[in-house]
Amino acid sequence: MTTGARRTAEAVNLGMIVEKIVPSFPSFAYEAGDCRAMFEPIDYLVFSGLTTRNQIEALYFVEVKSGNARLTGSQQGIKKAVENGTVQFRITPI
Repeated sequence: MTTGARRTAEAVNLGMIVEKIVPSFPSFAYEAGDCRAMFEPIDYLVFSGLTTRNQIEALYFVEVKSGNARLTGSQQGIKKAVENGTVQFRITPI
């Protein structure tokens, strides 16, 4: 493995660890209790207001990135669906 590839792999692995603990950071913009971890394809679904008011006021798809990291194709698709208003709520009978 080349030095560049090794550094990239280490950065990706460190990023995956940080993604898991970022809600506990004081600088994180959301209440940790409002966050539900998904990690793939997006890191968190945030139910804003859930823990402080027991009422969901907004939903946020949150992706944690550092440095020059970019959204993956599926993350870009999620972003576009939200921006286009094509996100829906459905109940599926079983």
